[in-house]
Formats: sequence, structure tokens, C-alpha cells
Amino acid sequence: MAASTRPDQTAPTRGPRAASETARRGARTKGPTLDDIAEQAGVSKVSVASALAGRPGVSEQTRARIQAIAQEIGWQAGPARSRRNSRRDATTSQGDDEWVTVPEIMRMLKIDRRTWQHWMTRGEVPKNMFKLPNGSYRVHRNDYQAWLDGLRVDV
Repeated sequence: MAASTRPDQTAPTRGPRAASETARRGARTKGPTLDDIAEQAGVSKVSVASALAGRPGVSEQTRARIQAIAQEIGWQAGPARSRRNSRRDATTSQGDDEWVTVPEIMRMLKIDRRTWQHWMTRGEVPKNMFKLPNGSYRVHRNDYQAWLDGLRVDV
């Protein structure tokens, strides 16, 4: 049987989670949050995050409403998000010759992972792919485009 808690007790009072919960609840960030936008828009926090990041899964109408609310209440991306984006941009961009990831290639070609793996075993993937220490692959956009051009069939 689980131990009961008092109604006014919302976070553990001992252990590693207690300190983080207290810090999280006690130290509210300055300015509006994703929760504030979600509440006003009547959607989930995940939908707000996806809409503001430009990820799929949110209708254009909802995305526009969320962006309008964010602008209206003065929401700005936090410094952690800005650092992540600038670090990602610095590692995936080299002027006009950007890096393309395998998941991006699969999305662009509308193929599943199994098809990609099959192509890899047959050597039918772009040349000059780089395998990173985390196991993911990258290819220069120009190499990817050259590979696509080589597959083109004139009818």
C-alpha cells in the first residue's frame, strides 16, 4: 500500500528529488512561459513547444494562434534554447554546404528506416557520409544532391 501524503505536501521533503522540486517550484523564470501560452491557447505545452520550434504536428491555424499569443505576451526563447540552437547551427552549417542527417533524408524521400538500411547494405546511399561518435550519420547537402541527381531517370 502506498504511503499517503498530506494534501498540502506536493513534493518530497527528503532525497535528491526534494531539492530539485523545491528549486523548480520556487525559482520561476522571468517572463511568460510555455505553460502560460498553452493555457491561453487552450492546447498542451508540447503543442506550444512544437509550434514555436517549427516542428510538424501542429496545424497552421493553431501555430499562427500560438505565435500570436507568444508575441502578444512577450515570450522569448530562454538562454538554454538559444545556446542549443547556436551550437547546432555551428556544427551543422558550413556556408552553403549544410550537413543533412539520415532522418532528414528519410523524411525528404518519404522512406522508412528499413528501406534506408536495405540501401546501406547494398551500398546505394550517398557517398562521403560521415559517422559521428554517437553513431549518427551526416552527409553534405551537395553530396546528397549529387546522389539524387545520379538516381534521376529521364522519361
